[in-house]
Formats: sequence, structure tokens, C-alpha cells
Amino acid sequence: MRRSLTTSILPVLALVLASPAPAQPGPPGTPVKGGQTTFTFNGAALKFEHVTGTFNQPYGYTTLGLNFSKDAKTAAGTHLSINVMVQGPGKVDLTQAFGNGIGMWWKGTIYTYEKGKSACTVVLTKVSATEVEGTAECPTLSELHGSGTASLRNVKFFARTN
Repeated sequence: MRRSLTTSILPVLALVLASPAPAQPGPPGTPVKGGQTTFTFNGAALKFEHVTGTFNQPYGYTTLGLNFSKDAKTAAGTHLSINVMVQGPGKVDLTQAFGNGIGMWWKGTIYTYEKGKSACTVVLTKVSATEVEGTAECPTLSELHGSGTASLRNVKFFARTN
């Protein structure tokens, strides 16, 4: 029971901590200066052209905390959050206990990858000190603190620090 609680809470905690909060500084690292994402959420095609977050490269890993929103005004509301800690391009291990996750904040409800309850694949096609590109496919995301689900499909994203 304790292990399953830890493996289900830590990825959610990482997503919550990485979500933008007004008037608070972000985590240390190189700030993101541009990027966008296109995707389909519960059947609605969306394009978010505002991104906040940071790139870090500690100890041979690249850590990214990215929050995509329609614009700066909605960044603390509806947004897509992608957080990863990887050594290079390829499929992201979402079952890792801490550091990797994807979630959607939608009209006050949080939907996120939850091991054993969600189906999701995140693939990074490009990873460097200044750029990231990738895709995601999440036929099922779980509602945090609820029993609902949502689909996040055809995700294509990129972000850059320069």
C-alpha cells in the first residue's frame, strides 16, 4: 500500500509543483523563451502558443518543466503541463517514481497520468540544452481527486530557451 501510494502521489506532486503560480518565481534553470503545442483534448482541437518553464542539465540528465497555455493571461488556469527528466531523446518512462509526468488543467479540474489508471506515451524527438521537441498520446488521463477521465491526443510540442 505504501509503495503504491508513493508511486501514484509523487508524479502528481511533480506536476502540481511545476504548475504556474502568479507572483512566484519559477524553479532554478534556464527560462523558456518560446514554444507551442497543438493537441486534441476530449475531442476539441487546441493550439497553445504561450509556454513557461525551465530547462536544467544536472549530472548528465535534462530536466524540463513546461507549461503551455493559450496566452499569458490563462497560464495559471487552463494549461498543459509536461515534466520530464531524461538522458536524451526517446520514449519517456512515465512509471519512474519522480520527475516524469503529463497533465491537463481544464476549467478547474486536473487530469494527469496515473500509473495503473491512465494510458499515456510521451516521446521526445529532440533534446538539447536549448530545445526540446516531442509528441504525446494519452487516450486516458485520470482526474485528480475524482473518478473522471479525459483523452489527450495528437500532442505535438516544442520549446526553446533562445
